[in-house]
Amino acid sequence: SHDFCGYSLHIAHCQILGFSCTSSTRFCPNFPSEITCNTTSPVISWEVPDITLQPTNYPDNPDDPVEVFINIEQPDSYRPEVLEYIVIHDVNINITPTTITLPSPTTTTTLTGAIRGSVYTIQVQPSNTLGTGNITSATVAVPSVEPPPIMTSMSSSMTITMSTSTA
Repeated sequence: SHDFCGYSLHIAHCQILGFSCTSSTRFCPNFPSEITCNTTSPVISWEVPDITLQPTNYPDNPDDPVEVFINIEQPDSYRPEVLEYIVIHDVNINITPTTITLPSPTTTTTLTGAIRGSVYTIQVQPSNTLGTGNITSATVAVPSVEPPPIMTSMSSSMTITMSTSTA
């Protein structure tokens, strides 16, 4: 017989005067370190290490909603592999928590409906055949005005022209 994590081994090892003798041992196989055994279900202690949130796509009309780009960092170690990421967010016009599922290996998505000047919380849980991992949360403040672009590099050049004059 077996439960989610432990296995019981029953071995009949003798028969004395018509009575059967059995030995029973419970053991836990060599599971990854992020899973611990108990008698009811596996306990998964892994999560997404980081979530990057970036407000983007500001429309010209300040009353129109903007988008929030999400980038999910994959867990360092996961066995079995991540099948999907469960994203819970409150980014929409009605401010109602919404759940979306991203099938692995997808780790990015864009949420629509963010209101300028608002703060939103995004939660992500990895999921695999053993269940869901711990929730990782991140908060994003959407500025009222689109921030200026970030310069990543700059170059310049100068041309010098020599001329001679005769007087």
